[in-house]
Amino acid sequence: MSSIVARLIPAWLRQYQLSALPTDLVAGIVVGVLVIPQSLGYAVLAGLPPVYGLYAAIVPVLVYAWLGSSNVQAVGPVAITAIMTASGLLPYAEQGTEQYALMASLLALMVGALLWVAGRLKLGWIMQFISRGVSAGFVSGAAVLIFVSQLKYLTDIPVTGNSLIGYLSTATLCQPAASINLSYWCDRICAIGCQSLCK
Repeated sequence: MSSIVARLIPAWLRQYQLSALPTDLVAGIVVGVLVIPQSLGYAVLAGLPPVYGLYAAIVPVLVYAWLGSSNVQAVGPVAITAIMTASGLLPYAEQGTEQYALMASLLALMVGALLWVAGRLKLGWIMQFISRGVSAGFVSGAAVLIFVSQLKYLTDIPVTGNSLIGYLSTATLCQPAASINLSYWCDRICAIGCQSLCK
């Protein structure tokens, strides 16, 4: 019976030193303060209600803490998966609908099952064939795509799409002068000026 209980307790927890508890608590609070707004933003980036970001930030961490083998592994939502979810589901459902949320949940389960099978088959060696330049280019491209997709909230220019070309082709940069909202831009300029003065 004791061997069954011992197997249910994670290996890292059995070797945990209580002297590290105060610093781990501070680190946990700091990470929690950072992860909550970050996960809300990633959910919006994926086209889901913000509460789904909290689900994606809390549930994987709890599961990995029990099943995982490392006590320093970072687990949770990231910007690239949010973009890939949005671009993959956009042709099939409208963002913000219940069908879109169900499809995103099914996609997450399918990817999780695929990763579990790949882990069981020890297919990690395949990543050796992907060069550092390719992965760096992928991350840089995702950063540019995030930046362009969020410009609509900063500039009030209506852009839509699921790729960089789609965003740029729908941008109406040549708006007539009468349609420019001067109070909106005055607020933005004042906010940026105040932030730069406070630094």
